[in-house]
Amino acid sequence: MGVSPPDAQGRAQPVRLSIALFGGRLRHPPEASKNTPPPLNLRTLRTMNKLPPFFVIGSVGLVITALLHIFMALGLGLNNVHGGFLPLYILFIALLSIGTGKLQLIPVKSK
Repeated sequence: MGVSPPDAQGRAQPVRLSIALFGGRLRHPPEASKNTPPPLNLRTLRTMNKLPPFFVIGSVGLVITALLHIFMALGLGLNNVHGGFLPLYILFIALLSIGTGKLQLIPVKSK
C-alpha cells in the first residue's frame, strides 16, 4: 500500500496498487465492470443442466473409472487390473467425444 498526496483536510489517503501480471507496470485495481457474470441462480442452473447425456455419462464414467483404477492398482496392490480397465477407458472416451460433438451443435443464445 502506498500513500497518496494529502486531501483538502491535509490527511493522506491510502492507495492500493497492483502490479500487472505482464509488463510489470503499476496500475490501479480494476473496478467492477458491466461484464461481470450474474450470480448463480435457478436460471443458470437450468442452463447448465442442458448438457448432452453422452457428455455427462462419458465425463463422470471416466472420472469414476480412473479413481477405481487408482484404488485397485495402488491401494490394493493388484497388478493384473490394468488390462481390464482399457476397454472402459476407450468406452468412456468415445462417449465423451460424442457428447463433445453434440455440445458443439447446441446454438449459443445471445441477449
